Amino acid sequence: MKLAVVATIALMCAPVVLGSSEIAADNQVKVIVGPNVLVSPQTDGIIAELMFAVDPTNPMNVLGGGILTRAAFPLDGEQAAGRHGPWESVGFRSSDGGNSWKRVRYPELEALGGGDPMVAWGRTGTAYFMSLGESEKGKLGLLFYRSENSGATWSKVQTLPMCDHEQVVVDHSTGRFAGNVYVSALYGKRGEPGHPKLDYHVGVIRSHDDGRTWIGFVDVANNHDMPTRGINAMNPALFTDGELFVPYVEFPNDMPKGTTPELRERKKYHYWFATSKDGGATFSAPQKFKLQGGAELLGPFMIFPFFAIDNSNGAFRDRVYMVWADRFYSPTTGPQKYTDQYPEEHHARVMLSYSSDRGQTWSKPSMIYAGSLTAGDQFMPSVAVNNEGILAVSFSDTRETPAGRETPLVHRYLSVSLDGGENFLPPVRISSQPTYPADALGKVIGAAVNNRSISFTNGGGRVNGGDYLALATDRDGMFRPFWTDGRTGTYQVWTAAVRVTRPESNRPGHLDSASATAEPAPALVEADVSDKIEVWLDPLRDSAPAGALDLPVRLRNKSDQPIYGPIVVAVEQVTPDGSILNAPNGKTGAGAAFAYAAALRDWEALPAGGVSESIVWRIKAPAKADELPTLRFKVTARVRQAKGGATSQAER
Repeated sequence: MKLAVVATIALMCAPVVLGSSEIAADNQVKVIVGPNVLVSPQTDGIIAELMFAVDPTNPMNVLGGGILTRAAFPLDGEQAAGRHGPWESVGFRSSDGGNSWKRVRYPELEALGGGDPMVAWGRTGTAYFMSLGESEKGKLGLLFYRSENSGATWSKVQTLPMCDHEQVVVDHSTGRFAGNVYVSALYGKRGEPGHPKLDYHVGVIRSHDDGRTWIGFVDVANNHDMPTRGINAMNPALFTDGELFVPYVEFPNDMPKGTTPELRERKKYHYWFATSKDGGATFSAPQKFKLQGGAELLGPFMIFPFFAIDNSNGAFRDRVYMVWADRFYSPTTGPQKYTDQYPEEHHARVMLSYSSDRGQTWSKPSMIYAGSLTAGDQFMPSVAVNNEGILAVSFSDTRETPAGRETPLVHRYLSVSLDGGENFLPPVRISSQPTYPADALGKVIGAAVNNRSISFTNGGGRVNGGDYLALATDRDGMFRPFWTDGRTGTYQVWTAAVRVTRPESNRPGHLDSASATAEPAPALVEADVSDKIEVWLDPLRDSAPAGALDLPVRLRNKSDQPIYGPIVVAVEQVTPDGSILNAPNGKTGAGAAFAYAAALRDWEALPAGGVSESIVWRIKAPAKADELPTLRFKVTARVRQAKGGATSQAER
């Protein structure tokens, strides 16, 4: 079914932050959240395990990646054009700062499937995409692609050694190892006959020539001295002098049956790290994470942490941050003893520890913004530090679940620290609409055939996002969360631009600094701005009641001047009449109007090139297929008034 709407589609430019939400009582600090942008309007599957990176040479170029789980696929891999398995690693690229997105398909991953996607940018602007997969049927490896034109086209695949849980970091400094690309990962092989335990290794492969050739693996650690334990790689990070920090986790890999004190003790995770001062050629002896005072920093079962290092010139330069979600934390009694079951009455809490001496000692773990929080769960954290040394932690949260509701409501939040992780400001909600995971899980979106069996795919998939969700920052200090939620009925990828401003450090960077300053100046007048606005349409929502169509409508400012609120889209003509079902003013035909104030989030205006969030227009479904509705509209808003009382030349 196709809905005819008078609209034009074009690329969008970077957003300009114009408004703010104050989160500090002294009005000194503001977290400004831009509109949520749908990255993956997929109709053939759901997305999980997200990565995100920004070009260090041009913040307009951004690259994301995720695992697409298809709604319908042949499980035996022999049907439907040879597709092998349900998963495919896919890329998403934007050349306008994240306002509009194109999906990137990689031939081998599309044909044969893949997982664990990673993205990064080289120091001079080369884009990198990597994924576990098959370069040809039966030839497994780490597939690596590079692009020298911001992701528009990609090289032929390189097949690097097979591994698991690969993580990437690039040296963007001007130091001795500038441009080096490092990938840490788990690799190994089965033991000798009669000893089937896995031989675990964590190691690093590296490139000194912008990803053209690779060296390694260089071994960082293995489990040879502890055969009943396994190890896995965590995300590496770099100090400002090029020293490479490689953390990893140690866990039990042969859990005996029964509930004994020994079992509970063995379920603990131990955290280790090693460093390299020679560009990944050699590594220091691994060290356990030790708290200040000498005790070991232990983790509960099945908890993988995430790391970031402050590369700014601020007071906390080279401080290492570690965040994780502790499932055994109770808001009333603190950390719990390790048990075999997860007590439902205990809440997950996002925790943080930091090291100011390059990993030698770590601070006592503390909860991200405890506040008065006594309910809900926080999980799936991600962490980043911007060029001003501001620490941000993003996480999913169920705190807004209505009382009495049996299944949770989930939002994505972000909290920032200006003092090196000692204190956090109240979390700000970055997702503009809630997700009800149970609804997505109960939604059937496809089916799969395996021999004579049929199974169904739901819209939830990995509702917690998989192993990780992304949070990146660009050279101008903008934070870019990259998360999944189910507001459309299936789990898709969303992003938003988030800026933290302070009076003494309010540097708009690549934003329009003139527009970013507060009003007054100049005077504003109401005007018809229809020729300055483009309508962008997200996919139809299938949550509409019978007999209706739910059409998400976004606005993009195609002029070179800000357009100030209130912005109102009024329907001038509807065929057939009476097709509008949800206009706030109650009209169903000509005169029906939708206000877009809430769709700007924290912006006071729609900046040049900026895009709003969508407002859902509910349209009466046609009785016959050849009676599709057609709408014509106009847009009114306020624009700047030039001296002398006329609108500016750009707005005439």
